[in-house]
Amino acid sequence: MKRYTVLILIVIVITIISGVTNATAKETEPKPFKTKEQCLSCHEKETFGIEKEGKKISLYVDQEKYENSVHGQFACIGCHKFEEPHQYGKVLTNRVSEKCANCHTGATFEYSRSVHNQNSEQEQPNCVDCHGGHYIKKIDGVDSPVAAVSLADTCGQKCHAQESEHFKESFHGKAAALNAENSADCVTCHGYHQILSQDNPVAMTSEEKKSFLCKSCHGSSLLGTESMEHYVIQPEGYSLPMYLTKEIFIWLILVVVTVFLLHIELDLFHRLRTALTRKKDETKGV
Repeated sequence: MKRYTVLILIVIVITIISGVTNATAKETEPKPFKTKEQCLSCHEKETFGIEKEGKKISLYVDQEKYENSVHGQFACIGCHKFEEPHQYGKVLTNRVSEKCANCHTGATFEYSRSVHNQNSEQEQPNCVDCHGGHYIKKIDGVDSPVAAVSLADTCGQKCHAQESEHFKESFHGKAAALNAENSADCVTCHGYHQILSQDNPVAMTSEEKKSFLCKSCHGSSLLGTESMEHYVIQPEGYSLPMYLTKEIFIWLILVVVTVFLLHIELDLFHRLRTALTRKKDETKGV
């Protein structure tokens, strides 16, 4: 009888200890943040960040800028799942498209078929590389990185530097930089999210489709058969007339400005000499 009593007491003690341990563990478990205010209690500090490979990575979030972004009304956990410890760097980068897909299904599907999502061995551009992270603006706003006036810089900043510089020197690039209405920019020819390789016959920039692409704006399919992709004016081939025109106008402007400056200087010298002569004559007359 005593044996059973001891066993029962042992079971009761073990149960009590287990309950206390579980309760303590639950109390010490981090509670998930649910509001922007909770997240910003750390992330609103401008000096807040982490060290990675000897470099300081800022984790500061400007609350005002975020609230003025297109996502400003959403809580942080809409994109950032609460995890302990916090995830950062490549772990989050790899999840970007997956998270954006929760709302932007069509754009994510197109992106999954593009050249930007094909090579798994190299780090590929994702949504935030073009649109930004916390401060995403409307695509038709002039301050958006994907607006026509900024798009060449956005594409050239990390990936297509040479193509971007060539484009900005072209007529299309200068029109886009001035935010001209209906000006052609990168996405006009390459598309938005489903950007295909030029080797793909379905791509708008392929040899098979390029003439039709140019015709859609210029009304002539002949432009696309010989034109260069980003059009660098060179003193040869079909761009020779434009090259000569450009050079003639540059020298014409320099000559005209020089002649006018010389004319102004001579006129000023003449006026000064006349004034001095008149003053001298007046002095002699006195």
